[in-house]
Amino acid sequence: MHTLTRWGLPLLAATLATSVPAFAEEATAESNSDTARADDPATVTDASEQGHPASPLLAPRRAFEIGVNAGYAQPFGNIDPSRPIGDIANAGGAVGLDLTYRANPHWSVGGEGQFHGSAPDGSLSEGTNVRGVSATLLVSYHILPFKFVDPYASLGLGYRGLFVVPEGTNNNETIHGVDVARALFGVDFRVSNDIAIGPLIGANMTMLLFDDLQSAPAYFIQSSRPFAFIFAGAGARFDIAGKRVGEKQQ
Repeated sequence: MHTLTRWGLPLLAATLATSVPAFAEEATAESNSDTARADDPATVTDASEQGHPASPLLAPRRAFEIGVNAGYAQPFGNIDPSRPIGDIANAGGAVGLDLTYRANPHWSVGGEGQFHGSAPDGSLSEGTNVRGVSATLLVSYHILPFKFVDPYASLGLGYRGLFVVPEGTNNNETIHGVDVARALFGVDFRVSNDIAIGPLIGANMTMLLFDDLQSAPAYFIQSSRPFAFIFAGAGARFDIAGKRVGEKQQ
């Protein structure tokens, strides 16, 4: 958890900070050029030909996107009727990486991986670390891809693992299962044709199905219950290759 706080959040902050000058430059170019419009066919260009886009209202098409995010993570609910998730993990921090294909300005599909470090419950032995990972397949829809403020929503499902690591040897516990559903909502502030930053919030419905104690055989959690995993933070997205098109060329 300390490593996550020390490196993950500062890394995202540095990424966002380096994007701000690009926005200032973009805004200056916009104010000096009232004739450049996104519906002009001449604005449809390959990414390799864009030294500096003439209009901030171009959207990616057939592009690859790399995204990073970091924020606050909190589980709620019960793993099974007798075991609240709060008996293992509480609030913590998370960092994520996503790789997607932007088929057109509105739709993208891809995968996201996330790592989180959670505060252990006080009932666990001193020195215990609680960590987790998830891998998710997501489909996303961008509502206003040709605007500076572009809200978007994502839906998906995937895998989740939770790792309880006390001090000592041969005593770790791995609890894993599926994210039955993941819903995410965010807002992209498009600082350039290729870079967007903004806040996001999401929730997973998770069912942990297998409990694997290092000192005992793994077993299936027969009375597993769905519980919620909430995430809120900020992210940055970078578009690579493909084309940048105006609204009439999508």
